[in-house]
Amino acid sequence: MIEFVPYMLIILWWHPDHPGTFDLERKHQLFPTEEACRVVGENYEAGVEMYSLEHGGAKVKYYCLAAPSGDEIEKTFLELSQPHMRESK
Repeated sequence: MIEFVPYMLIILWWHPDHPGTFDLERKHQLFPTEEACRVVGENYEAGVEMYSLEHGGAKVKYYCLAAPSGDEIEKTFLELSQPHMRESK
């Protein structure tokens, strides 16, 4: 069986006047391929640059990351649940 791994788009925002300060934004959409994610990320980055005044001079950089697999999510959920399971016994 082949596992389908979608990509998520992460946007890093920062302002040149505030070094060391940044915000991360994850777009609430998954993409079927890294290329599809990159197209949206490049367009987003270009739009922010084009309308720099509306964004107060903020800059952005996009990243396309593989979404966690079902196994990764299940393993993380179990790890996070363990302390609570012990407490309830």
